[in-house]
Amino acid sequence: MKHLHTAIQIRGESEIANFYQTILGFKRQYDFELENPLTAKIFGKQKDVRVFNVRRDEVVLELFLDPDLESNESYAHVCLELDNPMEVVAESRKAGYEAIELERSKGTVYFIKDGSGNIFELKQM
Repeated sequence: MKHLHTAIQIRGESEIANFYQTILGFKRQYDFELENPLTAKIFGKQKDVRVFNVRRDEVVLELFLDPDLESNESYAHVCLELDNPMEVVAESRKAGYEAIELERSKGTVYFIKDGSGNIFELKQM
């Protein structure tokens, strides 16, 4: 099995440059429009949605742009293994994003959130 991508929602296109490129180091690959009725059939949303594909190394994200995104309680998150999670956490805080550091028995666990509420767990390589 091979993981191809993870799809998450964002509220604004500026998140791509501000968070995904600057903070996490992703590169924008391409974008496309997913049109209704496909969005209705797949996701139950009656609207067209623009999707941005970003990549860093072998990690690919599809960012679904939905300005009407509402906050929902969720345990969903993306876990990334990085050479420098502490630097990414520091850069996130500097840019005004929420960052959490938790001391656990196996070491420090890091979580950061983008401006749309998506959660990223960061682990040391």
